[in-house]
Amino acid sequence: MSDTDAIVRIEQGLTKLLAAGHRVVWWSDPDAEFADAVQSLTFPTADVIAVSGAAALAIKRRVELESAGRSVVLYEAEKAPAPESDWLLDIRRYAAPFAADATAMMQQDLGLRQSSLRYHLKKRAAFLNSKDRFKRLAELIHPDDNELIIDAKIWAV
Repeated sequence: MSDTDAIVRIEQGLTKLLAAGHRVVWWSDPDAEFADAVQSLTFPTADVIAVSGAAALAIKRRVELESAGRSVVLYEAEKAPAPESDWLLDIRRYAAPFAADATAMMQQDLGLRQSSLRYHLKKRAAFLNSKDRFKRLAELIHPDDNELIIDAKIWAV
């Protein structure tokens, strides 16, 4: 998948969440795969705010006071801190979660429902990066497959 395709899919996913009525969307990208693309994203009814490196109080102020009438997409380009040291935990909890790294997109393309499979698929990225193998695996996958069944189907491919 090209970067342009990924950006289009990200825009569609975020637009869908915003259109569903979510005022705050938390986009988690722990590997910072799309950090460069965040500046190019614009939404007519939402502000995009990069969380990484910004002061937590400034973000809270902007989300709760300054953007009260608009939706907000919070982009985090690093791993989430531990809950006891997360100054934005309250916002993180009520925001609609969004993930758009390459593994999350593969999981979506395969139609898998369990979010816990993301890390399992990430470990198998070398296998899944082949378009031919990915296509053949997608034909075998069922939305409710678990790790063991997915591995068996990978072996079958």
